[in-house]
Amino acid sequence: MTKTHPIVGGTESGNYHEEGQDLAFVTINEHYDRVSHSPTLVVKGINQTTPPGSPSLGDAYLLASSSCTGDWTGQEKKVAVWYDGWWFRTMAIGEVFTDISAGYVYVKQTDVPAYSQIYP
Repeated sequence: MTKTHPIVGGTESGNYHEEGQDLAFVTINEHYDRVSHSPTLVVKGINQTTPPGSPSLGDAYLLASSSCTGDWTGQEKKVAVWYDGWWFRTMAIGEVFTDISAGYVYVKQTDVPAYSQIYP
């Protein structure tokens, strides 16, 4: 059975590799997960402090600059993405992202969570 990646899709290049194959499936799957949110980052909310109770595969959030709780403690100012657990990464200055909860496109300006709305 093939597990389809929620962002890359169900094409042949977008399917997860499974245990028992001759490939390094974990490394390949982690690569799919990480590149699926770059360079077109789409988040479900910005300045979030508390992880959602039941995240779905591929859900991404932009964390607040302080007071993050639960699994997000100590991960302030990062992007949190759910793939069978939370993965964190730092946004680059100048990185463009979309907040689907508000319907806006932003660009990151500085090291602190400072964003400029660029659309609409």
